[in-house]
Amino acid sequence: MESPDVMGPSLLAGDALYFTLDLLNNRTILRYDLGGGALSVMEPPPLVRRDTFLVTGEDGGLGVAAVEGYSLHLWSWKAAGGWAPPRVSIPFTIGDPITELKVIGFAEMSGTIFVSVNGVISSVQMRSGRVSKFSRTPDSNTIFPFEMFYTLAGMQGA
Repeated sequence: MESPDVMGPSLLAGDALYFTLDLLNNRTILRYDLGGGALSVMEPPPLVRRDTFLVTGEDGGLGVAAVEGYSLHLWSWKAAGGWAPPRVSIPFTIGDPITELKVIGFAEMSGTIFVSVNGVISSVQMRSGRVSKFSRTPDSNTIFPFEMFYTLAGMQGA
């Protein structure tokens, strides 16, 4: 049975925090402006289903990753308002016509999108488009990748 998640993982892009919200099988994007404290609602890109994930867009702003057919598509929000046409279309080679593809995670610092293909998790590098098999796991609906980093200032005090 699929999880009835209502809110998806958030994304900090520019001066706003974004969330996905699913109500009545419709996906909506909520934008919270950190500077002005205003909450607004955005529509997802056209023809996008529930299985979408917020990612960092081309210019560091808001982006959306979704699987349509057997390809991963990436949209970016334009500063003038509205979604740019998908800039990347990464096809997955699939042998079984009943294959289920779903975006299940995003590692913001490395620009890596994780896609589940019938229980096999693949990683997709946004910059290069390189697809690698990552892991096999049952019931993988969402993953939360951890990325380590440190600041030079933090190392100077050590």
